[in-house]
Amino acid sequence: MGLKTAKLSKVIITGSKDRLRDAVSVLHEKNAIHIKDFTEEKGGLRIGEALPEATALSKRILRVKSIISSLDIEGFALSKKEAVSNVEKWLDSTLDKADEEVTSLFKKKTSTESRLDELRREKELLAQLDSLPDSLRLDVSSVTVFTGFMKMSPSEALGKLFNECKVESAKEHKKWTTVIHCPLAHEARVKELLEIADFEYMDIPRFEGTLAQAKKANTDEHAKLEKGLAKVEEGITKSREEYGNFLLASEEHLANKLDIAEMPLHCATTNEFFIMEGWVPSNRVEEVTISVDKATDSHVTVEEVESTDDDAPVLMKNRGPPRQFQPLIDAYSNPKAKEVDPTFLVAIFFPIFFGFMLGDVAYGIIVLCMVLGGITDKMFRMFAMDSVGPQLNRILKWSSVSTIIFGFFYGEFFGFELYNYHGEAGLLSQWGIVEIEYSQYALVEILYGMEIVFPLHRVHEIELMLVLTCLIGIFHLYIAWFLGFRNVAVLHGVKDAIFEKGGWIIALTGAWVLSIYVVPIMMRGWAMPNTTNIIYISIALIVVGMIMVIKAEGATGLIELPTMWLSNTLSYTRLFAIGASSAGIAIAFNNMALAQWEIGGGKGIAMAALIFFMGHFINIILGLIGPTLHSLRLHYVEFFTKFYEGGGNRYTPFGKRRKCTIEH
Repeated sequence: MGLKTAKLSKVIITGSKDRLRDAVSVLHEKNAIHIKDFTEEKGGLRIGEALPEATALSKRILRVKSIISSLDIEGFALSKKEAVSNVEKWLDSTLDKADEEVTSLFKKKTSTESRLDELRREKELLAQLDSLPDSLRLDVSSVTVFTGFMKMSPSEALGKLFNECKVESAKEHKKWTTVIHCPLAHEARVKELLEIADFEYMDIPRFEGTLAQAKKANTDEHAKLEKGLAKVEEGITKSREEYGNFLLASEEHLANKLDIAEMPLHCATTNEFFIMEGWVPSNRVEEVTISVDKATDSHVTVEEVESTDDDAPVLMKNRGPPRQFQPLIDAYSNPKAKEVDPTFLVAIFFPIFFGFMLGDVAYGIIVLCMVLGGITDKMFRMFAMDSVGPQLNRILKWSSVSTIIFGFFYGEFFGFELYNYHGEAGLLSQWGIVEIEYSQYALVEILYGMEIVFPLHRVHEIELMLVLTCLIGIFHLYIAWFLGFRNVAVLHGVKDAIFEKGGWIIALTGAWVLSIYVVPIMMRGWAMPNTTNIIYISIALIVVGMIMVIKAEGATGLIELPTMWLSNTLSYTRLFAIGASSAGIAIAFNNMALAQWEIGGGKGIAMAALIFFMGHFINIILGLIGPTLHSLRLHYVEFFTKFYEGGGNRYTPFGKRRKCTIEH
């Protein structure tokens, strides 16, 4: 836990090429080295070749992946882990059996579904003849059959030829559904007459027997195939349950072996030797060195070297609750080597900002119940966020707790006042729990005689909330600038840090202090006493700071001053604005519901309940989205841009995957 990433050491591993397999195997076992790919062939060095078994392993793993994909068992819940020895022993025979069964099942499924589609189309086409007699037959042995629709009656369209043909027709929706059995001798003339009558042809499937018999045959075959398809689906489910564990274990085991076989592709080699570069956690270098030396009988050496590489990987070492907030950093960018890892700070400020905005006891309890009850987990799965769902759930858990705490601080419960306000009893008083007045307890004076009080009525204390959120922003931004100072000092030296970041800290300190003494004039029309010297000092700090910034960044620093001073600071007033809007929406729905309740009767009560539940449901959804997005925005835009570059390469050690298998 903290702001620093784990210390990594760069190592170069060299040795005899005939011991490459041994070295790679033990490195894979240790799961410690992040490999740097060798990509440029020069100085007699060339990219290594995969071990001989790589091609066969690739084919086997593709076969396993194909079966896994067919059975849709990517997210299969493991009932047990398979021993590696069992996977090795039964892999080929089980794959042959599973492949044969699955191929057969899916062939049946594909052919059955294809025939069902044909039957559904036939049923739709036959349904177009519903207005005709069920005794209709399509005799195509010695006649031509025309089937379709036209606006004219068949007798009018065919004229004298009407009696020469056998016609079945029925009028429906101003059109005649018509089937014409035409002798071959009159086919050409009938076709001409039908074109004149704008005849719309139907593609009707040919059938034997009557129309009724054709419909029954279609229905019977469809029912039979549906039963067969259900049995096939049962077979697929049974195969998934029978082979799921083993297939996932096989994929993992083969992937581990393939990693070892393909590792030489990342190394530099000559005819006799190999060279491998990478990074290892500093506290494991000795362990890796001893293990490689032992496994290769001292034919391979591990040497720790100085690293100046900008692409060195980063291993974040967050533990406990801060680790749960790491997806928010991943969504932005990984820190670079030697750069501050902001996860710990995000873990502190994100839930505080979230709760500060939402701030309702009831809403916090509902969100917490959604998390604990698995509702939010289902929501994440619905949006294909399974991989980060558990961590996002934990973030929401902490945020909901913060919401409850701020809800008590603001005294809000579904938008209703918990505490007494101007003689009106709050919910806690009405329920006989406790008698507390809003602003009953003064906690601390901040500025202009303003005090942070408990309970704080945020809807009515507008000036206080605006000043408070600006002060929170200044505090948050100070942290960012000092972290930026640290980053520049580490990467480029203290002198650069003093001018580049120190200049901004000095200038903004002057600007913020100046604001404290100008704002009262703007807000209330009066100035603070004895402020002349402070104002002069503030202006001097701004001038000195901007001279330093201009020296470091050029004249563009002057253009950025209003943004750094006003825009960034005022952006934190969204903490009040979003919260006040949420409270306002809750109050509005409560008033509408109470108005219906006062009407009385079943209709009034039903309408009141509908407005209350639907209104607060919408507000809770907005309360999940708004505080989340705006808290992220304050971190990503206002906070990170002062010190955090990101773009680091995540530490991904070469080593075993062990989710589905165990060593036995």
